[in-house]
Amino acid sequence: MNKTFSFDVFDTCITRNLPSPEDVFGEAYIQARIQSAPSASETLSYIQLRKRIETEARRTAKEEGREEIEFKEIFRRTKKFPDSLLEKLIFSELQTERSVSVPVPFTKSKIARLLEKGEEIFFISDMYLDEKEILHLLLRAGYPKTLLEKLDVLSNQIPKRLIVSSSVQKTKHFGSVYKFLRESGKIKSKWVHIGDNLFADIHNARKSSVLPEYFPFVRDSRITEGPAPPESISQKDWQEWTGFIGKFRSLKFQALSGNPDEDAVQLLIANKIYPLLGAFSAWLSERSAFDKLNKLFFLSRDGFVLRTCYDAARLRHDIDSKYLLSSRQVWFFASITQLDDFFQEWMIVPGQSKSIYDILKKVYLEGEADSIASQLGLKKHSIIPSKQVFEFFELIKSRYGARIIEESFRKRKLLLQYLKQEGFFPSGKQKVGIVDIGWTLKMQEALDRIFNAEGLPIHYKGYYLFLTKDRRFPIQSSAEAMFLQDWLSRYFGNKNEILFRNIPVAEQLLAYNKERSLFDLKAVRKKVEPLFLETGVLKDAKLAEQYERFTKLYGPLGNMHRSVLNSDRFRSFALNQFTTFLKSPDLFYLRYLGKIRIADDQNESKQAPLFAPIGIRTFFRMLLIAFRFRAKSRIALGFLWTEASIRRGIFPFRWIALFCTNLFESVQKSKSKIRNILKFLYLKLYRIKTYQVGDELE
Repeated sequence: MNKTFSFDVFDTCITRNLPSPEDVFGEAYIQARIQSAPSASETLSYIQLRKRIETEARRTAKEEGREEIEFKEIFRRTKKFPDSLLEKLIFSELQTERSVSVPVPFTKSKIARLLEKGEEIFFISDMYLDEKEILHLLLRAGYPKTLLEKLDVLSNQIPKRLIVSSSVQKTKHFGSVYKFLRESGKIKSKWVHIGDNLFADIHNARKSSVLPEYFPFVRDSRITEGPAPPESISQKDWQEWTGFIGKFRSLKFQALSGNPDEDAVQLLIANKIYPLLGAFSAWLSERSAFDKLNKLFFLSRDGFVLRTCYDAARLRHDIDSKYLLSSRQVWFFASITQLDDFFQEWMIVPGQSKSIYDILKKVYLEGEADSIASQLGLKKHSIIPSKQVFEFFELIKSRYGARIIEESFRKRKLLLQYLKQEGFFPSGKQKVGIVDIGWTLKMQEALDRIFNAEGLPIHYKGYYLFLTKDRRFPIQSSAEAMFLQDWLSRYFGNKNEILFRNIPVAEQLLAYNKERSLFDLKAVRKKVEPLFLETGVLKDAKLAEQYERFTKLYGPLGNMHRSVLNSDRFRSFALNQFTTFLKSPDLFYLRYLGKIRIADDQNESKQAPLFAPIGIRTFFRMLLIAFRFRAKSRIALGFLWTEASIRRGIFPFRWIALFCTNLFESVQKSKSKIRNILKFLYLKLYRIKTYQVGDELE
């Protein structure tokens, strides 16, 4: 006899691609307040308020004999915001849920296997969102339409295969939904329920004579330092991936300054850049819609700024935007299949250190630096003379070529694995695009080479902000590349001298926009400006050089001592902190802990250091804030310790912070061990099947 399988929805079938579910509230608040750009403290206050009013709504519902609340009911409990903002908050939270929800690959594969066997499938969700919204999330995540599209309603309450607590007023938490579904007549065989909540999905299911299976994947595999490892990549591979990216981030620290090809950062800081970013975002919104795309992926650190601007200035909201944790250098290395001219151009890049050691470090040969340098008659930290470049590459090819290609193959597989879990390989008729600063199209060329090396079809389009001076080249990439310059030429003439680093062009854009209202420049400025200002950067373009130095050590962590960045304690978090700086509201408090001060308009010459001195009262206030963040307090306390120890004369604070950090870690580890032991005993006592990441499907 066939079985009936039911699945929990959130954190079993789909999960939010954020460090914690609460991040949805902060992200929604930022989107709703785009015009006024909320501060970090305001965002944190809203997250606490949002949690509190939901708790109050649930308490009231329980007193009224209801098991679940409705989404809009939560927002009716606060009078703090005007109705217009409340509507924006409701809309923004729904949009955020859609944009951050991703499928859990293991569950998708298991459901597909069960359907092949002819098993009956149901979805059960304890959630305040209505069934239509949950349905939309499941369909968008790629779950079979045949399961979900036909909503055959029973007694005007229950869809055929989707049961949502806010609609039926029956929950797993109280155990009533199991009885409700059984009495509906839909369960005609042995019933198995799979979920991640030990109480609602396992204990209550077992009490209701349902065979539970435990899938603790999402909740139990989160890490407290940095983002959670992606679903389709193991913990070990995820650490290798983030370390791989961090390797090339650190090379930025050794870049040569003043090179004309390295002025993208200067451009982004210039006060007149907002019209350009707004124009690009408006063009990108319309162009990607014309190309019928479903999702845009923003690449590298420049892409992180562009995505922030795009979300502020976009004219359409039917195309998802997502940031990829990536690096041009990562893609270049992963694309190496032979040591050809492409390889040599990547190894020695204008604007980066050309010492033998630094070049070899890019291909994991730094341990051979002394040997190779001695054969060239140089020291390992010597700059390679132009006349010896050919000899240098011939030596590498002959002795280490196979080793480089083998390592590139490993990184290529890792990259494709990461792209797959991020949804870069669309299903059906979906189309995706990549967005970046298009200096020479090398990034797209590298990605094409990766796809060709693996025999994969190239299915994406590329959209670039064209920044290169006087470089007119044919587009040889097999994927189509679009440039904002083509769009601008319609209005300003097809002139080669139209360069986006040119301030007059930005002024023309500003005037043109004022006349035709293409995009909301104020919204763009409000959304993008804090990204620069709150990381210690002033609006004055003359300070671009300071910003360039500032960004060479992992963005906002730029003024931290290098030895701290390279320590095991902070490495995982530091490598990813810049890319998630605005995306995750839980990280906003790091700005406060860093005590970043922004110069006012009256005196822009004063720029406060990123880590300013703090007094003892401020220190303990920071300590209290840190403990509010529970699992992430280790990081917060660690930053306090670091900040105090690298300043002169504040060494006592270092030991206080270190003591508090160790004490907190000990308590957390003890609680965690006890909790895990009790969970283990419960699962073993009742012989409950437990799935883990990487388990083979049955």
